[in-house]
Amino acid sequence: MTDGQSLTLGDGAAQLTLPADWRLREVERDRAKATFPFGDYPVLGISVVSVDDPDAVARGEPGEYLHGGDAGLIAAGNPAAGWSLGYRAVLDDTEEVRIWRRAAVFGTRHFRIVTLALAHPATDEARAVVDGVVDDIEAVADGVSFGAAETALDREARAERRASAVVLDRTTPWPGVAISLPAAWTKHPETGERVLVLEAPDLPGTCFVLEGDQRSLSQTPPDAEAMVQLMHSIAESKQAGDILIRSGREGEYMLSCNRINEDHPEAGPLRERFWHRFLFTPGRLTTLNATFVYPEATDEPEYHAALARVLSRAMTEAEVGTPVSD
Repeated sequence: MTDGQSLTLGDGAAQLTLPADWRLREVERDRAKATFPFGDYPVLGISVVSVDDPDAVARGEPGEYLHGGDAGLIAAGNPAAGWSLGYRAVLDDTEEVRIWRRAAVFGTRHFRIVTLALAHPATDEARAVVDGVVDDIEAVADGVSFGAAETALDREARAERRASAVVLDRTTPWPGVAISLPAAWTKHPETGERVLVLEAPDLPGTCFVLEGDQRSLSQTPPDAEAMVQLMHSIAESKQAGDILIRSGREGEYMLSCNRINEDHPEAGPLRERFWHRFLFTPGRLTTLNATFVYPEATDEPEYHAALARVLSRAMTEAEVGTPVSD
């Protein structure tokens, strides 16, 4: 493809050249969407991932990272030239998807994989439209190239694998709460009733604080709209961003947010990630609050971010039982 528009994804992990008359939209760091000259549908999804798996790299086979566990799909290629795979899948009786993947080895630990995906209705009319752009999409896939330098995407994949290997211990810090936390982290001496403080021995300045509370309610619990307002107020009071609000079973809500705290000059700026869970039961409110703290100037920002995702899952999946009576 001699003429076209360049698309770089994953901080330089992958480069593609798209036809000049395609319209790029929703371009993010590791993904983008493109539409064709004839309209806004269908939409081609384009993404790149870095997979950290030194064992698979040593075997010289990306395997399920390309075919998703479907042993009937065989990728063409080898470690020197890279791999390619294309297939059609029926999502349900009404929708189909066409997939094109290109993969390459990066270093001794990583595969980088670019995926182009085009979903469309399972109708003859839609198939005719898709057939008209298949050659162009295949040309884009064939022209995928991968950067020679390590990127943040690769470091994040390595950190994610390392964090996923952290052994978690299911613990009951106080009655009514069960949560899975890093087993190797040490319990801080200040831990007290309904307060648990853990320190990461291999990460200076890194700790996790868990606090719980129960209180009686003499009034009707707030509705969902009021809780959303309350949680936004909590985040604003902390001057925190990246606000995420979720609801679970009836009467249960969770807020997560984070900020940089510069009020500790002796330690330098600290990154603080907060989670607040609220459970309303008849006549009672139970809360579970957590803070993950680590230096903003960490040497391992990707690993700390991956650990934050591990702790976020722990807070989301923590069991907060029916509170005991006073």
